[in-house]
Amino acid sequence: MFFPWGQFGKGYILGGEETKQRIQKILRLQWAAWFVIMILWVTFINPYIASSVFRSDMPSDDKMPSYLLAELPIFIIVMVVFTVWQYLTIKPITKTLKPSTIRLSWKEGQERYAKAAHPIFLWFGLIACVGFVLISLFLLLQRHAPVIVGIMGILFFGLIGFLYAYMISLRNKS
Repeated sequence: MFFPWGQFGKGYILGGEETKQRIQKILRLQWAAWFVIMILWVTFINPYIASSVFRSDMPSDDKMPSYLLAELPIFIIVMVVFTVWQYLTIKPITKTLKPSTIRLSWKEGQERYAKAAHPIFLWFGLIACVGFVLISLFLLLQRHAPVIVGIMGILFFGLIGFLYAYMISLRNKS
């Protein structure tokens, strides 16, 4: 079974090993591209936007809305490009496959991902999330950034870290 949109779409019955390998190759390429984009974002785009927005000559109340308004369009464009790319590369394959009536539940999706992901990747994700939660906490306590940045960082990376820990526990059970 192949669920191109995860829990948000229907599944397809794979025709054979060749189709499965073709899909895996496309998904690996997309994940690698996404990883490179995220590294570029964190390394270059985010610091550039932050340095242009968080200038000392601006009142602190004006900084966060400007920061969000500067990053949001770029983030939306990246998400739309990746969604369209996935649709355009997966749709020709799914046209040839038989749709299934089975839908993927959230728990099944997490279990499948936990089994498919390399343990090092899961642990790296968890450790990175803990690090980002600590950085967000530091920002919150030191007031180097608006309070909302620290709170959002703690909530977002805490949730993602929880999901990584959950997938590690699922992987260890099987």
